[in-house]
Amino acid sequence: MHKYAFFGFFSPVNRIGLFFLINLLPLEGQDAFEPIDSELGTTTVVASEAPSLADYHPPGPGETIDGPELQRLARGTLGDTLGWQAGVNASFYGQGASRPVIRGFDGFRVRVLRDSVGTLDVSSSSPDHGIPVEPLLLREVEILRGPAALRFGNSALGGAVNSISRTFATERPDRQFAGAFESRFDSVSSGLTTAAHLDVTLGDFVLTLTGSHREANDYDLPGRARTSRYEARFNPIVNDPASGTTLPVPNPSGTLPNSHHDSDSHSIGLSWFPEAMPIEASLAWSNFRSDFGLPYLFGGDANDLFGFSSLTLEQDRLDFRLRYLPDLPWLTEATFHFGFGDYEHTESFTGRAKDVGLRFDDTFFDLQAWEARLDLVHEPTDWLRGVGGFQLWSHQLTPSRLAGAPDPSSRYANHFETSNLGVFLSEIVMLGEFELNAALRWEAQKIEDLSFANFGFTREVDETSFSAILGANWEREFIGPFERLQASFSTSFIERLPTETERFAFWTNPAIQRFLIGGDLDGVPLRNEQSVGLDLGFEAEVGEVDLFLNLFHYQIDRFTYLQDITGIGNQAEYTQTGACFRGLEAQGDWTIVENGERALKLALMGDWMRASDRHHDNPLPRIPPFRLGSRLAYTQGPLQAALEIRHVFHQSRIQPSGGIVQGELPTDGYTEINLDSTYQVDLNDAVRLTLFARIENLLNEDRRLHTSFLKDVAPLPGRNFSLGGRLEF
Repeated sequence: MHKYAFFGFFSPVNRIGLFFLINLLPLEGQDAFEPIDSELGTTTVVASEAPSLADYHPPGPGETIDGPELQRLARGTLGDTLGWQAGVNASFYGQGASRPVIRGFDGFRVRVLRDSVGTLDVSSSSPDHGIPVEPLLLREVEILRGPAALRFGNSALGGAVNSISRTFATERPDRQFAGAFESRFDSVSSGLTTAAHLDVTLGDFVLTLTGSHREANDYDLPGRARTSRYEARFNPIVNDPASGTTLPVPNPSGTLPNSHHDSDSHSIGLSWFPEAMPIEASLAWSNFRSDFGLPYLFGGDANDLFGFSSLTLEQDRLDFRLRYLPDLPWLTEATFHFGFGDYEHTESFTGRAKDVGLRFDDTFFDLQAWEARLDLVHEPTDWLRGVGGFQLWSHQLTPSRLAGAPDPSSRYANHFETSNLGVFLSEIVMLGEFELNAALRWEAQKIEDLSFANFGFTREVDETSFSAILGANWEREFIGPFERLQASFSTSFIERLPTETERFAFWTNPAIQRFLIGGDLDGVPLRNEQSVGLDLGFEAEVGEVDLFLNLFHYQIDRFTYLQDITGIGNQAEYTQTGACFRGLEAQGDWTIVENGERALKLALMGDWMRASDRHHDNPLPRIPPFRLGSRLAYTQGPLQAALEIRHVFHQSRIQPSGGIVQGELPTDGYTEINLDSTYQVDLNDAVRLTLFARIENLLNEDRRLHTSFLKDVAPLPGRNFSLGGRLEF
């Protein structure tokens, strides 16, 4: 792909881009360069005096990642970017598909948003479906764990991830041209990534342009692709018509076949910031395209079609935001968000061995979706503040698959139309050192299965849900050895409405090699999940040390999950059971030395969680193991260097085989060591060049994520050297 990818930063195309950007830069002596505030560059802004909506979340653990921290963490997918935050893991389906897993919850229970509305895709319905978000083009990422995410939907039982993109300006820059250009190279896949954004201020208007390109080959492995446990249990074989016998499927080493990833994105946005009126308005169009391979997973039958699958997705999206700042007691801010997405993806098959030369498109997904939300912030007194509003969304989903692949005449299509209305209110009462918090949300949802409408048969489900949180927060300064001590507590009752996939699925998912069966198809409809939860959090400052600890416990009735079963072929059914989730998240930050331009800081994190079927006390599948991580960072002037040591413990607490249950395999632990460094050069008062290098998985460890369907056939990449540069102005 890129024979000389190491020099991609200085390739002719990139040199042209740099020339264009540099010629737009302000001259020496213009506005001074301000601290970096996001992934691809610094935009010095005029701050708004309006309160932030983030101030009105229910009490609970939440954080915002931006600036240099987001720059350092950004990877090819959102899951990879956030996968080592305390309490946040990642799923993994190759380089192109990885979602956040929060407190052991994934899929439908983790709401992923872009600019405060949904990503308008199908990534929550299957782990092989990518998220149409480019992490290099994000301003910030907000992570809300547990019930604190209630404002974004009852479905977000595990939490929510709100990624703020650069498709439109959120504040007015203080100079005419502002932006950044970045290029990076990854050795593990000979991958080259470039991304850029530009804000042009024209009076009261700001024109925003973004673009990115990512290209990566199959990635290197530290050893064999498939584990010995997997080989022993499944014995992957393929029929050989020439000899009339079966042959073992080779176990790749050195490189994971069909693990490539290519993507492109671009957008144009226009924002209006009139000085004479307390309003802001933005409109943006964006396009995202991604093409990636799905690593091979044995289907269990030597006569099945044998080959590779790949997925190509594309989304066109329109976003609109209107913000009104009247500064009235009962309305200090009103923000309206709207997003429309036209999404489609194709899963294709390419044959090998006995099926060489065979190629066809197996699965199509088409989604027409829109979402709107209105947030109304009020602060009528010094002791009361809150936010209320509504959220409305609609999906028209049409999945289709070949019932008798590769025969194109066997294509079978479903069609679902889902609409949802949510109304929410969150209030905070401040009583000296105490804050009392209450949050309510009501939702009404309608699902129509129109798959057989031409034959006069339809089915529909109308349902409602109610959720509530009650919490308290106490904070005091200079108490005993603590400079600051804070404690928060909340109890919650959350109802989650099952989705159309959980209810009515009846199709093959080639990527996970399972035939999916909806929970309603046995004649007993799925009922609302009901969770009763307790969250307890502590924050403390002791000298140069900041400490954070969160504990959670959820009792869930009618927990809906995908249960592997044995039978004719691999099958998985959406079923319900009583479940219990509990765990803790901890983090500590210690400034060991800080003297002028020199600083030495140590960060520690850890998380632990357990999830069980309450009826049989069996572990639930794909639950993350215990993890510990550390980062020691040294800064001297423009240079920063850091060492990370992370350890993931062995996961032997697995769902057992028995009866119709297929069961899981244990996952070995590993130790990961990473090194990174950055060097910043101020070219003039308003231009900065940052050069960075990183070594990931220095020991070339075999790393497998227990959260992944592919953990036994596709480890994480081996040792990787990254090198790149970022020009900001």
